[in-house]
Amino acid sequence: MRELSISKYNNSLDFLQIPSIITNVRMKQMTSIYEFIDDVNEKLYRMVQKMEKVKANKLGLDIRAGYTLYIDEECIIVDKNDDRMLQYYGGFEYVDKDFRNAIGDYVVYMNGDSRVADCLERYYGEAEAEQ
Repeated sequence: MRELSISKYNNSLDFLQIPSIITNVRMKQMTSIYEFIDDVNEKLYRMVQKMEKVKANKLGLDIRAGYTLYIDEECIIVDKNDDRMLQYYGGFEYVDKDFRNAIGDYVVYMNGDSRVADCLERYYGEAEAEQ
């Protein structure tokens, strides 16, 4: 953080305003961070809405692992509030951390991990078999 020069305030009552100036700068920075997070959440939400919505049992998992999972051929996405259930009942606590990303309100599991890839292959393999 940039240091403020106190010498220019020594002969003025403006010196007393330094804490409010710093607070205002910090609030502006935090607002931009919140805006950034909101933008990311909004973009991810729009992407998730275009994905296929399935229950965990369609991926060969215990139904308790997730009542709402979003999938495509590259990943499985779960709401961050439901992630613990997917980890516990779906065995996703063993997914390599390099293939698990918490982004805003969601957690994304990429198919580079064998657990995720197996679930996606099971779902898409059954879908192809039905056709």
